[in-house]
Amino acid sequence: MLPSGQRRPIQCLLAGLAQVESIVLSKDADDDRHGDACTACSHGQNAGGNLNVVAAMVDFLWHGGTTGIPDLDGFAELAGQGRVSAEACQHMAAALAELIELPRVATWSRLLGLLKATGGEAVLMADGLLRQPVCSKPTPLERDQLQAWGAGLAMTRVLSTLGDQQAMKRVWLPLDDLVEAGLGDPNREPEPAAWSMLMTKQIRRVENLLIGGQGALRCWTGPAQRAAAVLAQLHLQRLRTARRVPPWTNLPPLHWRHRVTALPGALRLLRKHFLAADGRR
Repeated sequence: MLPSGQRRPIQCLLAGLAQVESIVLSKDADDDRHGDACTACSHGQNAGGNLNVVAAMVDFLWHGGTTGIPDLDGFAELAGQGRVSAEACQHMAAALAELIELPRVATWSRLLGLLKATGGEAVLMADGLLRQPVCSKPTPLERDQLQAWGAGLAMTRVLSTLGDQQAMKRVWLPLDDLVEAGLGDPNREPEPAAWSMLMTKQIRRVENLLIGGQGALRCWTGPAQRAAAVLAQLHLQRLRTARRVPPWTNLPPLHWRHRVTALPGALRLLRKHFLAADGRR
């Protein structure tokens, strides 16, 4: 949905951020995943140790290093042009490392802070690539809204991978919510009604984050606004299946019918948050 002038930078940004994530998650980061030309890698035995590898990769790419991988080299070009922040990449990596080393997250506010520092930071970086030239840098309020929107996307991923978390002995659903729903004991099989209530609460949170953050996207170009609205609707459509799947399982991918039916919802979202803001009906 994006024009080529925006699609390519976003594709490169996503490739760079995926590389950062893969290094943080790697049990052995010494595999030169970002190209044979990079000699800055070192072993990382856990997520925290792998942050040194992320720092080395950032230093390599931000100083003109090439990898032979087109998308990563495009990411390095963005870095060289000052369109992507090295500090933001490292901040995101640190928050991701902190999250994956937590066996449990005590409260929603704690989880939300980590989601804003990961998914929210990624959206802030995308904002610099999708913003209309006539718009100035985001205000503090807009930054908070952009981070909220990114946190909503990140929370969708948390809720979509509960099976993987269970296998890794991780539970990133807030512990206070689990206790409230009577699901604090991980060894007990959840009651269907209690699980549905828990999922409903989490889905409402995601809806609030995505809808509340959407207003800050008014400074994006028209195609970027439309793409963001469709992306939000696809995430929400997938989440709504969580009430029907067995507890502690990954959500299935969306069927093509859901992708088609996401478009009307995206148009309603655009009318509500963008056209109304311009005084149109």
